[in-house]
Amino acid sequence: MDDDLLDSMTNKSFSFIEAPLYQGQKNRGVSLGPAFLRQALTDQKFNFTSQVATGSQSKQRINFKIYEELSYLVEREVRRGQLPFIAGGDHSLSIGSIQGLLRYFDHLKVIWVDAHGDINTKKTSQTGAFHGMPLAYLLGLEREEGELWMSHRLKPENLIYFGVRDLDAAEKEFLERYRIRYFTAQQIQSESDDIIRFLSSHCMGAKVFFSIDADAFDPALAPSTGVPVQNGLSFQIVRELVRRVSLSAQVVGLEYVELNPQIFKEVGDVERTAQIGIDLFSEVLNHKNREGIFYGRDDRFSHSEGSDLLHTAF
Repeated sequence: MDDDLLDSMTNKSFSFIEAPLYQGQKNRGVSLGPAFLRQALTDQKFNFTSQVATGSQSKQRINFKIYEELSYLVEREVRRGQLPFIAGGDHSLSIGSIQGLLRYFDHLKVIWVDAHGDINTKKTSQTGAFHGMPLAYLLGLEREEGELWMSHRLKPENLIYFGVRDLDAAEKEFLERYRIRYFTAQQIQSESDDIIRFLSSHCMGAKVFFSIDADAFDPALAPSTGVPVQNGLSFQIVRELVRRVSLSAQVVGLEYVELNPQIFKEVGDVERTAQIGIDLFSEVLNHKNREGIFYGRDDRFSHSEGSDLLHTAF
């Protein structure tokens, strides 16, 4: 990365939101991912504000309070006109992050860059791992009694999978039943230009959010993650996806999840895995810098009123 480009990115402020979730899977070290990313951003002289979603967690009985807090943090930051970079933590955090965005962006499109489907319900999950269920909650396939803050739903037609290659039978059935678009890693490796061109056109003018799991990438590139799957995506392909969609759509944020600093074989594994997320967010940030366009205060009245709690604060 040349110095001029680095300067243009680091001079623009953004909101870094830490979501140290671990209760969705077995490796508690994933909760250290956000702090590692924050330190890397600081070392690289990025200009950002930092918030942390807090709350108790339990692998025996999922505590939803931390997801609720995360949802309000994300909603608050976009209402302030900030571009959020959300760092995990396990992928169950998307229950909160995307719920917060849906309160503000009624027709949000989500590009889910992941090796896995993450759309199991409690009934269909073979492992019981909660980080394999966030999309079931966001789409309304799964519900939690008493959690009234989870009132907004992601529309199936606004969800797109990119790089999936490890789907359970029930997940495949859900994708077919609800006609959810998905592109496998194998398809992308042979037809990347056509697929990225299609997605750029499909998202034209839309509000788009990227949810990117470290395991979407080939384990040789991103080894510090808990559920790696062979034959993953290259960094270059995902960077081109983010770049092209940023040119055609309004990218309203990005999250990078499942970085686990306790998983490594060689010196530099954790740094390389973390840098992927930073470089992909930088593509979004760089586009915003060039265009000088940030959503938020100037167009808030064209969006949903959002939650009563936050509406009274703005």
